[in-house]
Amino acid sequence: MHVSIVEDDPVIAKAVSTAVREAGHECTCVADGESAIRDKTLMSSDIVVLDLMLPRASGLEVLRAARTAGVRTPVIVLTARGTVPDKLEGFEAGADDYLVKPFAI
Repeated sequence: MHVSIVEDDPVIAKAVSTAVREAGHECTCVADGESAIRDKTLMSSDIVVLDLMLPRASGLEVLRAARTAGVRTPVIVLTARGTVPDKLEGFEAGADDYLVKPFAI
């Protein structure tokens, strides 16, 4: 399985990518939303772990662009935004699951 991690915090990206690799999967890390959109990250992955507060384009923009283009890749939002309205916005944008930071690997 190929997992894409769209996360601008290098510590979190490394922790998640290490866990993914230790579980036997391949992964790619992308550090900003614009690159994720441009590189069609959601389209080229089996699953995506997506931060919402990204530079250059938010995770919600990435998610909405992918869903508008018909991409159905499962997306787990991983974010510090944990209010009920934030979660609803994430699910309405097309998230499949929503995990609030801090979290346990």
